[in-house]
Amino acid sequence: MQSDLTFIPFTNWKEGLSQLLKNLERSNVPKEDSGISVSALLNQGTCCIKQQPETLWSNLIIVKSLPAAIYRFEHEIGMKEADARSANRTWSHYRENSSVCWSFEPPPVDLATRYKFSKQGTCADWRRATGPDINFYNLGKKVANAALRHSLMAAGLETDPSSGSLYFPDKPEYRRFIFRTTSGSSWIRPVGIRSFWTVRGSIPVRYHLSPYLTCWLDYGGLDVVRVLIRLHITEIDGAAIRPSTMT
Repeated sequence: MQSDLTFIPFTNWKEGLSQLLKNLERSNVPKEDSGISVSALLNQGTCCIKQQPETLWSNLIIVKSLPAAIYRFEHEIGMKEADARSANRTWSHYRENSSVCWSFEPPPVDLATRYKFSKQGTCADWRRATGPDINFYNLGKKVANAALRHSLMAAGLETDPSSGSLYFPDKPEYRRFIFRTTSGSSWIRPVGIRSFWTVRGSIPVRYHLSPYLTCWLDYGGLDVVRVLIRLHITEIDGAAIRPSTMT
């Protein structure tokens, strides 16, 4: 039965549609008589292609520039895990281990004084630098991604301790976001309550939008940030979802 099937590639949608219409014509497939052939319009390029600009919506944001230098810092006084997470809110940095951090900028004075930070080195051009033990290009990418995470934490987003994902907290200032499009303005609710039907009936849960930002370097010749929006879902009181609820 499959021997008579014809595969038509749609890698180029115009050529694929044109070939499809021709095959339908040869097979005498019934059609509505509109007075003009659809394939003729297609080949003329008058019904599908318009020479005018259009808005391109993408989840990729172009990065205008990145700092050329990254700095290595070490601190003498150790940090507890909670203190290290708190430091991410006030200082954009990538932590290599328990005492070594890399950043585009020095730590704030109060943080540097409290934990006795000191600068231990500088890479003036991390994109082109080479070293026997360090891949500076990958290191710079990690510092850039840490800066994105810092920007979300500095804006007030909370961290899920189990997954590390960031999400909008249940606060009045995050319950309605207004944004603009080419057709006007609209709004979303980053935090709210939704009910899901299960075998035991309707179960309400609280949802939080969870943005996930990733820096892609030299993507098509540009540095871009990919934006993904996930959901962080909890019980109404903010507790983690019980496994029994998810079945």
